Amino acid sequence: MTDHLINICNTLVDINDYRLTVSVSIGIALYPDDLEDGTTQSAAIELLQSADTAMYHAKENGKNKYSFFCDMASSFRKSRVVLHQVLRDALNNQEFVAPLPTYIQTV
Repeated sequence: MTDHLINICNTLVDINDYRLTVSVSIGIALYPDDLEDGTTQSAAIELLQSADTAMYHAKENGKNKYSFFCDMASSFRKSRVVLHQVLRDALNNQEFVAPLPTYIQTV
C-alpha cells in the first residue's frame, strides 16, 4: 500500500507552465505495538510522535521511502536531540575553545 501511495504522489504535476514532481516520505506507527503508555488520552499523540520519528528516518534514507517506527530509531533520535542541545548550550555559553596555531619565525 505504501509503494502504491508513493507511486501516486510521484507523478508529474503541471502548474502554470511548470512541471513539478513531489517526493514522499512516510512514517508508520502501529497501534498498540508502538505505544509506551497505553492510556487512551496520550495514545494518539504518542502514535503521531512515533510516526514522525519513522518519517524522519525514511527521509534520511532518501526520497520516496517509508519506514516503520522502532524503539531503536526513537532512542537514536532522542540522543541526537540531546547532543544538539548540549552543543547549542556550550556554544551559547562560549565553552568552545579554538586553539590558534603558534607560528615561530626564525631569522
